[in-house]
Amino acid sequence: MTRVRRNLKFWWTQNGLDYITPAHKENPEGWSVALMLKRTWTDHGLGLPVLDFGCGRGRLTHAFAPADYVGWDINPVAMALARSRNPEHFFLDRSPEGGDLGILRTVLFYTVLQHLFDDEVLEILYRLKGAPKLDGIVIVEIMDRRLRRGELANGFVSHNRDLVEYVDLLEKINFKFIDSESYPVDHYAKQGHKATVAVFKKCEEQINAASAPVSPD
Repeated sequence: MTRVRRNLKFWWTQNGLDYITPAHKENPEGWSVALMLKRTWTDHGLGLPVLDFGCGRGRLTHAFAPADYVGWDINPVAMALARSRNPEHFFLDRSPEGGDLGILRTVLFYTVLQHLFDDEVLEILYRLKGAPKLDGIVIVEIMDRRLRRGELANGFVSHNRDLVEYVDLLEKINFKFIDSESYPVDHYAKQGHKATVAVFKKCEEQINAASAPVSPD
């Protein structure tokens, strides 16, 4: 059962565009995230369309063609900006559910899950796994449990995980770890923090079961 916490939508609405990127920087990484995403999709044969879960103000939307992209964020202020910045791309009006995402192939979580507790992450994953064609998940964030600070006084959550913790979480919905790569982040250069790109794919037996014809009774 999910713990009772603050109303996330209310909290993000109250804070507008704060906390979406460090110090409101458009490119805190210091390198092209779009090129990194394109390389990740090519190198691992990830499918499209992608659901950019927690798309914020649409900073990464341009990495994907309009026909290959679906965006969503709990923050209505950020969503309005994302739509205005990317008028040709599609953004969901409500929280995504697996059954509503018939063409979805991959979910991208870019610096999203580190701000949620484990039970909330699992609730999201279980809701999304019902997408009939979903076979890939990409998580990008600073994966270092030592940075975990919990829920702060202002309601902001810092729940960083190590990669092995994500491997355990994704195994619960039958997704296996495929590969990871780390990149330095300019904004955190003094601390030496790096962003980890972790790729997961649905276990083969699950894919085969989903595509197998149903025998008549």
